[in-house]
Amino acid sequence: MFKILCYLLLALVRTLQATYRYRYFDLGNRRSAESYHSKNVMIMATWHNNCFAGILSHIYQGFIPLMSQSRDGDLVAFVCEHMGIKTVRGSSSHGGRDARTAIVANFAKGHSSAITVDGPRGPLHEVKFGIIDIAKNGRVAILPVCAVPDRYWQVKSWDKFRIPKPFSRITVTYGMPIIVPHESDKDSYVDFAQTVRTRLMALEESARVNLGQWSLGVTSSS
Repeated sequence: MFKILCYLLLALVRTLQATYRYRYFDLGNRRSAESYHSKNVMIMATWHNNCFAGILSHIYQGFIPLMSQSRDGDLVAFVCEHMGIKTVRGSSSHGGRDARTAIVANFAKGHSSAITVDGPRGPLHEVKFGIIDIAKNGRVAILPVCAVPDRYWQVKSWDKFRIPKPFSRITVTYGMPIIVPHESDKDSYVDFAQTVRTRLMALEESARVNLGQWSLGVTSSS
């Protein structure tokens, strides 16, 4: 039964993906984040409720995102891997240390990563320290990312999960990179996590503005 559900979800996601239109803003921030590491890799930070559009907007770009080891994570990982997106499994509550080690190893192979910083169970918009630790030990920049559709269904869940409706316009906005120096101690993680949160919250507003620009015919920024 679970296998059938996986294939049904895969078919649905592929159908929706074929109808979406994407536009990318502030690409200079992404290039700046990538340039911090010799392999041109970084780690993207996004809210859990935006991860549907966030993942689909980066297909075939070599990202290996983190997925939880929950049943829901099994579903998402199945869909991702059948759409050409490899995953690393783990979370703050289970398998986190091994997952962080795998992500850092992937940086050396030229693969960026992505984390839903308030996942997998919340609280909403509370940044966990995992991404701070990975950025420090992997010596990569954190790139805040917000992928927002102009029309979406909102799930009644802890994160108010968003599923873009068919033929949605989706803006992908990159924020200013965040650098966690390798010599940083864990006492500083609170401040870095607050910086990630502040920039993601601001990006949500920027993404709405970018949707408005798109509707007026303004091209994506460089």
